[in-house]
Amino acid sequence: MVQIFLFSVIALFFILLLLLYRRANFEKKYAQSILNATPNLIIITDGKELISANNAFLNFIGYETLEAFKNEHDCICDFFEEGDTDEYLVANMNEKTWIEYILEHPECECKAKITMHNKTRLFKVSASVVESGKLFRVIAIFDDISELINKSTMDALTQIANRMHFNLLFEYALTMSQREQTPLCMIFFDIDHFKAVNDTFGHSVGDDVLRHLADLVKNSLRKSDIIARWGGEEFVILLPNTSLSFAIQIADGLRLRIQEEPFEAIGHVTCSFGVTEFRDNETGDTFLQRVDALLYKAKERGRNRVEEG
Repeated sequence: MVQIFLFSVIALFFILLLLLYRRANFEKKYAQSILNATPNLIIITDGKELISANNAFLNFIGYETLEAFKNEHDCICDFFEEGDTDEYLVANMNEKTWIEYILEHPECECKAKITMHNKTRLFKVSASVVESGKLFRVIAIFDDISELINKSTMDALTQIANRMHFNLLFEYALTMSQREQTPLCMIFFDIDHFKAVNDTFGHSVGDDVLRHLADLVKNSLRKSDIIARWGGEEFVILLPNTSLSFAIQIADGLRLRIQEEPFEAIGHVTCSFGVTEFRDNETGDTFLQRVDALLYKAKERGRNRVEEG
């Protein structure tokens, strides 16, 4: 009888263990299904190692399973790119991991810039901690804000930075130039006799010329350079960590490329350029005023030329 009772107790114990295991397994699957139902990219980490991720994350990075991703990468931060401001996350932030940085700076609006399949996406990144006993988990959520940022920062016609966004990038570039003691140059340019293009061919063709020109110049610049539409047919280019002599070469190269480029319906156009370098003890406003004056000097001296100063 004692043996039967003992066997019954052991059997009951194993049944309880099985029920607990099944319940835990069910809870795990239930939690994963909630993650998978969320369109935002979500990862769960212990601060060092990636523990879990949802389907949106796997689909975005192009891996069928988390294990396949972890076989080739230690962290999603392998894909982080430097952004235009210091809000963008990189793998190491002031000797901290990006997760540690977010948790220690809850007041910051952190962003991540990631390019997959030749398409760049921008994410707002938030993180929260879940602790239970000795267990420590961080849930990081990547909210795609690409469209929102593009609408607020891009010129609707040319799809390059608008003037308001340029002003923010300009302020940041000035700060970095002064902090790191690196040169900063700027180019102002506009299309010669653009009013005649609109008057002769119509504003629709004029818009096509602006789009074509913006694409041509953007694709001719380095990744670190910033081009924006200043207004009308005027454009501005910011050249971080660039000497004046090299900035002049860039401007003249653009001038030659533009004059040789065929534009549909109108043939060819030319542009006038002003180029200068930021000087010690001057303000951002005087920097802009000087390069603007150089552009008008180029127009006064016959157009389709580069004026430096």
